[in-house]
Amino acid sequence: YSKNNQGKTHQKPLDYTLSFGNECNLLCKMCGPEYSSKIAVQYKKWNIQESSVRQNWSADDENWDKLITSLRQTEDLIRISIVGGEPMINKRFDHLLDFLIESGIGNKIALGFVTNGTQFKQAQIKKLQQIKQLDIDISLESIYNNNHYIRQGSDTQDVIANILKFKQSLSDNAIISLSTAPQLFSVNTYDSLIRWCLEHTVPIVSHHVANPSYLSVAVLPDSIKQHLKEKYLALKTELEEMQSVKRISFGSDPTRIVDTLVTETTKILGLLNTLPADRSRQEKELVNWTQRWDKIYNLDARDIFPEYKEWLESIGYNV
Repeated sequence: YSKNNQGKTHQKPLDYTLSFGNECNLLCKMCGPEYSSKIAVQYKKWNIQESSVRQNWSADDENWDKLITSLRQTEDLIRISIVGGEPMINKRFDHLLDFLIESGIGNKIALGFVTNGTQFKQAQIKKLQQIKQLDIDISLESIYNNNHYIRQGSDTQDVIANILKFKQSLSDNAIISLSTAPQLFSVNTYDSLIRWCLEHTVPIVSHHVANPSYLSVAVLPDSIKQHLKEKYLALKTELEEMQSVKRISFGSDPTRIVDTLVTETTKILGLLNTLPADRSRQEKELVNWTQRWDKIYNLDARDIFPEYKEWLESIGYNV
């Protein structure tokens, strides 16, 4: 059909994936200016950003009205997914919720979005409670200080508190998951995050950092990776034992949380067994970019990652 009609179709989409723009209140180390206006501002100061700092098509009323018209005309709409920047600080997020509620579409569809967890506003929660189904992925890399070292501008304990408030306030219509980006700056404590998820029955949706490649787990030296592998093998054994007990008791894991965390632990072990593409180049880029950011935030990676101290100094890190 598409070939004969030169790519044209009368069929309306069933699923929309939207990004309102790059408006964001954080400067995550693995992110870039196309997804974070704050990073774009800093890149301008470093003279490595040429395009506009704020890249939000949705700020244009005409563009926004076209989207709303399209949504209104999509009779069989099933789902809307929203990705970053940070949707919960963008005024169009509230405008979209208002439209979905007022039009009645909201009580028929699923709405999914990724948020950095820094925002918890009762007015937005009341609107979200009126949507039929929610899939909310909240970004968190660690329950310790290396989380806000990675997700610069956040407060880790505030984000954790917000995750639990989301879970409690939207228990009737939402699936709350953690969205993680496993990398060398989180893998040292990621096992504790997995244990936290087990305790609070929160699944993980992870996408390991491959770009920028200097943040990939593979770049860690073999000695550190070997120590971490021992830790994750022990965790996997522990989780698999829980898995067996649950299957004997219930026939299967009723929440599937243990199953998903066994899978996550296995994925981390796979990353620890991966070799770097070009260790020398990646280590140089790691030092260059890490020092840039750490000087801005007056941080020293050696204080946050004492187990990496000798390695970081050997590759030239010094702030």
